[in-house]
Amino acid sequence: MEIENSQSPPYSVLMATYCGEKAAYLHRSIESILNQTVPADDFVLVCDGPLTPELDAELEYWQTKTDILNLLRLPKSEDKVE
Repeated sequence: MEIENSQSPPYSVLMATYCGEKAAYLHRSIESILNQTVPADDFVLVCDGPLTPELDAELEYWQTKTDILNLLRLPKSEDKVE
């Protein structure tokens, strides 16, 4: 059964990445989100602290492919392990 976009409510995707992520895994994750049967209306990706050059290049690539990707860059990692 195929779902028509007009039948589904709008939704957003929230995702986070950090410097320890592999660029290939980030690529597959973003690709999967963007290829869903019912596309998201908004995609917010939080960069938890500085990223590697490979991850930055991956994000630059995807920003040229879609206009729903919005990056939120945190200047330092907010990882709080207690």
